[in-house]
Amino acid sequence: MSLDDQNISPKVFISYSWTMKPRVKELAEQLYHDGVHVVMDEYDLKPGHDRFAFMERSVHDPSINFVLIVTDKSYCEKADNRSGGVGVETTIITQEVYASVNNEKFIPVAMEVDDQGLPYLPTYLKSRFSVILTQGLHDNAEYRKLVAHLWGHPIVPRPALGTRPVWLDLPAVDTQIIDRCSEAIGHDGSRSASSQSLVIRAAAEAAALFNDIPRQIVTENTLIESLALTEPIRNAFLRAVESFLQSRAFTGARVAMSIEKIHEEINLEHHGYSPILSEVAAFFLWELFIYTTSLFLEYRLFGELREMLVHTYFLRDMIGTRNQTTPCYYRDIFPKFDYFTSRHGEVNQNGEPKPHVRDLAKNRITYPGISYESLVSADLFLSHYDMTIPRDASGWWNRAPLLAGYCHNTDSKTFWKRLISESVATEVMPLFGISSIDDLKAKIKEMQEAWRNSSAARVGLEFGGVDGINVNTEEIASRP
Repeated sequence: MSLDDQNISPKVFISYSWTMKPRVKELAEQLYHDGVHVVMDEYDLKPGHDRFAFMERSVHDPSINFVLIVTDKSYCEKADNRSGGVGVETTIITQEVYASVNNEKFIPVAMEVDDQGLPYLPTYLKSRFSVILTQGLHDNAEYRKLVAHLWGHPIVPRPALGTRPVWLDLPAVDTQIIDRCSEAIGHDGSRSASSQSLVIRAAAEAAALFNDIPRQIVTENTLIESLALTEPIRNAFLRAVESFLQSRAFTGARVAMSIEKIHEEINLEHHGYSPILSEVAAFFLWELFIYTTSLFLEYRLFGELREMLVHTYFLRDMIGTRNQTTPCYYRDIFPKFDYFTSRHGEVNQNGEPKPHVRDLAKNRITYPGISYESLVSADLFLSHYDMTIPRDASGWWNRAPLLAGYCHNTDSKTFWKRLISESVATEVMPLFGISSIDDLKAKIKEMQEAWRNSSAARVGLEFGGVDGINVNTEEIASRP
């Protein structure tokens, strides 16, 4: 029951058992303090009055907005057995309650709960939502909830009504062509030329699907919805890559060429350029590379992973002079993020927090076998491996981790530590194109020195430090 005028004090009648009088009186006094007019025998029943007539009159009085039925175990027993004054009162109240199942006038207030934490309520009130006041009234959330309801204020403020979701108008992404490529690779894995051409075709189709994303829907305020369209494309391409790496035709260089193909075929000027679309493309390409790296690490294909990482990528600009290609390293395949790496507290045009690459990556993990921890490990690994790649024109290595600084309890810390095992060290040597343990020790020492001087490590300080290549080179291959 709501009050038409918020300045008019709500009026309540309290039904209770006399065994609870001290606690009920405390409740009444606090309600008065909070502007609620209370009718109860303590205040309103005078000598010579008929208490049963007083109860009935109070229950039916139209000026009383609410009836608070204060209960404990003893009250429930008396109400259910129709015993004493509580029983009489129950008979009066039940007629009103049952007359309208939607009657909000009657509010159970439980002062006691059973062993299972459930409020003691008489049978006729068990289906009603109750207020539980087993604790003191001071700073009690349940009490504040009761007062807010009595005053007609929402217990939980209703959020503002939004607009029609953009994703209702998004087109379905049809990945059938990529899926057929995956199936064909799986069936014809022994045919090198066929499988290698199929993974390139899957890449071209992935780029074509990206180019088909309607430009008019890609805005700052629909960024998450726009990114959602790339998720099925990403997963379909990864299925093709995983089928390929399970085949005898698999090479890391061919996977690199397929990623290169996607980068080349994405056209940000297709149907009109958008700076937000550029961010979506950057995130899409970053995901493809880091997920693919994670798959290589999971399958322990270190020699093939090296082929992908040392590959010279010839990339065209996704906008502008697309007829020119530039040779670059894998670190340069990702356009720089401006929007996703925003500082904490920045908001978009709607006043909503801007998403961070960390949160987006965590919320978009839908590919089987890939976890957030495995992405963090791949992210940090790529930053470490960048120490083996020549510096850029500025004289710095610059493949800073985007996830590793936010997740300190993952296997990313233990990848290099495992090199103390001779079998692991031997298995990892193809990652560097070397064939002796001494050469491996020298390479790791070289990487550690480069890491200490790298811009990636410097950027890592913004996260409170990012793990380096944490293995003692003297202990490499010291155990079986």
